[in-house]
Amino acid sequence: MIRFRVYLLLACLLPILAPVAFGSTLRWNDNSDNEDGFRIERRDGKGMEFVEIATVGPDVETYKDESALPGRRYVYRVQAFNAEGGSGWTNEAQRGVREKPKAKTGGARSVRSAR
Repeated sequence: MIRFRVYLLLACLLPILAPVAFGSTLRWNDNSDNEDGFRIERRDGKGMEFVEIATVGPDVETYKDESALPGRRYVYRVQAFNAEGGSGWTNEAQRGVREKPKAKTGGARSVRSAR
């Protein structure tokens, strides 16, 4: 039997892990001592199926989804696993990825010297 629980914390609850222009950072608590790793799944929008986007090793508690596209909202979940199987999935966590800031362009300005 697998004896572990995993809790997913949204990056928005942890300001130090705020999303960047291209990507979304997830963080969870590893409350076990016998996992072989964690599966990370994501879905885009309501009603779509979850798709595995990554696996990470044991004792890892963060993952940066660099394939997330700006301006989109995703739903994530995490599952710990070992040779005996997988834990239950974490709660589903919704995360938006902000747009890349647009470069500001300075217009031409005239400079006049004082006389």
